[in-house]
Amino acid sequence: MTFADIHCHALYNVDDGASTPEMMEQMLDAEYAEGVRYLCFTPHYHPGYYGYNEIRAEEAFARAVAYCEKYPDMQLMLANELHYSPECLTWVKNKTCRRLGKKRCVLVDFRENEEANEIVKGLSRLINAGYVPILAHAERYLKLDLSVLTVLKQDGILIQVNSGSCFGDFGFHARGMSKKLLSQKLVDFVSTDAHNLKNRPPQFQKCYQYIAKKYGTEYADHICRDHAVNRFFEKKGS
Repeated sequence: MTFADIHCHALYNVDDGASTPEMMEQMLDAEYAEGVRYLCFTPHYHPGYYGYNEIRAEEAFARAVAYCEKYPDMQLMLANELHYSPECLTWVKNKTCRRLGKKRCVLVDFRENEEANEIVKGLSRLINAGYVPILAHAERYLKLDLSVLTVLKQDGILIQVNSGSCFGDFGFHARGMSKKLLSQKLVDFVSTDAHNLKNRPPQFQKCYQYIAKKYGTEYADHICRDHAVNRFFEKKGS
């Protein structure tokens, strides 16, 4: 079984993910060992927190591409995880914040304790500007309940859930919400959101097996690989 990971922080010296080239390479090895064959790097993007990291991301990505020559069946892509703020539309429009693939999809996150109405307003601004927001780790927002997430999904928001959330890696709230989202089949993508190999490692196999057993193989295949591949990558088979 192979997977598509559209949310990870393996690029070195770009954000709070991998800090060295060696750590990045170890994370890439771990992603491959987990079965990931389609990988999108999504370094955080917000100049106020991480500086203007576009050049650093491109340099690290080039090194990652060279390293992964030993994995010829692994496709790599570079995007960003946009941390929402009022001025972020400018970053997306001028492409300093990278969208996913050739689509107008934007991976976006908010503060975990952000008010629900502020999250809704921010996502609506992106939609009104012609973008398709992918709400990063949707299960982790403390003030978003299932009813609001259901409406957001109906409005065209895509929902991404972290693979570790089902097992309590991000606390009780995220675990419960991830299971609710899965049971209602509101999830569009499962991703690792990996930051390192110690407490935020890439993990896919365990999560896939859990979803396949509880919610069906077809749904597990869709959210762990097929949907992302069909939207963002050049499909080369499974």
